[in-house]
Amino acid sequence: MLLNYFYIISGLLFVVLLLGHGFYTKKQKDNIKISNYVAVMGFSLAFYVVFGLILSVFSKSHLIMLLFALSPFIIGRFATYKTKNLFASVQIICILISVLFVGGSLW
Repeated sequence: MLLNYFYIISGLLFVVLLLGHGFYTKKQKDNIKISNYVAVMGFSLAFYVVFGLILSVFSKSHLIMLLFALSPFIIGRFATYKTKNLFASVQIICILISVLFVGGSLW
């Protein structure tokens, strides 16, 4: 139960960081602050994946949770520099669907 909440929080944090990445890095001129932002984004991605993998073990729908947990790597495999905005929006949608899926199982 608590693991579900950690998954939802890490997923929403990752979505917020993905949404703000382009705006923040274009406006910011200090490379230290940009690298700190990217590090926090990496930690939120790691928490999202780890909590998703743990949930896939304890969930009734193992395969769906496994696909949600590995979705950043699956989607990132097809992304290129030219299509980064498209795949970032696909990733955001996928994370929001997974958060709704886990949140729906709480009720």
